[in-house]
Amino acid sequence: MNLYNYLCGNVPGGISLLIVFLVVGWFIIWFVYHYTSLMDRRHLYRWMFAVTLLSIFIYGALWIFWKPPPRKKRIAIVPQNGYSTGRVHWRDYAFQFLVYYNLIKQLPDQQWFVYPPEGLYRVANQKIFSDSKAQIDFFKRLNCDYVVYFTIDSLHRQLNGQILVFPKADLVFRFQFQFNSLTNAASKLSKQLCQQLHPLRTEQNTPAAVLDDDFWRTYTLGQFAFFKGDTLTSEKYFRRCCQRWPQAVWGYCALAHLYLRKAVAKKALGGDVNADLGEIAALLLQAKKLSPNLAWVYCLYGEYFIQRENWYQAERCLKQCLRLNRNNAGCYLALSRLHPSRYRDLGFLHEEALLKYAIFLDPTCIAAYLWLADYYCQKNQLDDAISQYQRLLALNPDNVNALIGLGKLYLQNRNFAQMQMLFRHVLEIEPANTQALYNLGVGYYTQGELDTAADYFTRALKTPHVNPDAYLYLAYIHEKKGDLAQAVSFLRLRIHYSHGANDSFCEEARRHLVKLLQKHPELLNIK
Repeated sequence: MNLYNYLCGNVPGGISLLIVFLVVGWFIIWFVYHYTSLMDRRHLYRWMFAVTLLSIFIYGALWIFWKPPPRKKRIAIVPQNGYSTGRVHWRDYAFQFLVYYNLIKQLPDQQWFVYPPEGLYRVANQKIFSDSKAQIDFFKRLNCDYVVYFTIDSLHRQLNGQILVFPKADLVFRFQFQFNSLTNAASKLSKQLCQQLHPLRTEQNTPAAVLDDDFWRTYTLGQFAFFKGDTLTSEKYFRRCCQRWPQAVWGYCALAHLYLRKAVAKKALGGDVNADLGEIAALLLQAKKLSPNLAWVYCLYGEYFIQRENWYQAERCLKQCLRLNRNNAGCYLALSRLHPSRYRDLGFLHEEALLKYAIFLDPTCIAAYLWLADYYCQKNQLDDAISQYQRLLALNPDNVNALIGLGKLYLQNRNFAQMQMLFRHVLEIEPANTQALYNLGVGYYTQGELDTAADYFTRALKTPHVNPDAYLYLAYIHEKKGDLAQAVSFLRLRIHYSHGANDSFCEEARRHLVKLLQKHPELLNIK
């Protein structure tokens, strides 16, 4: 954080506010001195000095109230071979998850931030770990102070590794020991890390019973499937966790988290989510019984009440989450969905401040970049939105959501070359990505290349996640080519796949179909 940003703090207006106070005050005093006889030169200087002191005092008071967040020491736990989501690498993620939860219990959250493994797995690109310089640059970008590298020899039940201090990547110490289970290995390493980094630690009760490695294998495979967007496989593994290990809070939390994401997507398409929310409530109730002091449970409860539009309960649960773990970036994201009056007592004036703090706290929080970019798009601050997407892509150049979001902005700005480059990169990563195919179609349609646009729209309609808006564009293309019968068919298909009362493209298709049939009544019987 540079000096300018530090002096600005979170004060609305920052240093600009102080300058405005000074300029306005000095101008008033100069005006009185120059145009009246109420003040001589000596009093002029005294009054200007007094206004300067008063402005600095007022700004200082505001700075104390909205002071910048404290700098916390940051630590990341990293597999020596990188963040792979292959089935054979389940031990790496499970071990990181266990060490993470041990450390956040033992290290004070006012002074330490431990990177959650989920964020690192989503952000880190495997190419980073093929080059030591790229690794160092990556962890510098995350502002890491310590990086713990480890390898697990599952055959001999041995853990090896080292901890480096950044940015110089100097060695702090090495570790090597035998273990009986992953839980045992994580406990041993956590104690060693705390002894080295923060000897005056205070341990709290463990949030759940000690679990065997079979549970962690099942849980991790579910998380890997979730990272890849395979919700059916993920749900199967998480359900197995709940059924075979009913004493494990993590299975209930992970399944509730999965259902919340599905409910949000379903609700966005106009679907009824009451049944889904009922199942989520049952899972969270069981999780709360098992671990009443786990921050993740209250964060999920907060998101659940937001979907229920019970803002009071959402506020209570999210603030309880922060009391248990003030380093939960997802909690700040959820708070941003509430009215500002519900979180101003936490020192945040508006949604933008919360999202910026979530990124400052946890640079691996992908959703924070995407939500902040979306916030800027709604405010028509397109340059700021582009900046957020670019920041995320600097961390992970293959993040599909950022590539698509940035590509849409370039399409909106009619920067077709950049737009095509980004969406083609998405198709290299996910050849059947509906949004990339659809937006490439829109781009070529806007440029008047109708055949190429029709090809992309047709491909978009053959993907598992069909975007029905492609039918509307195909209708316009066929109308321009003179094939009115085919245009009518596509318009009716778009109307058929309506998303509800607020589906503007469906209404556009309906209006256009009426006009077309009024001009050409012979097309009325076309299906």
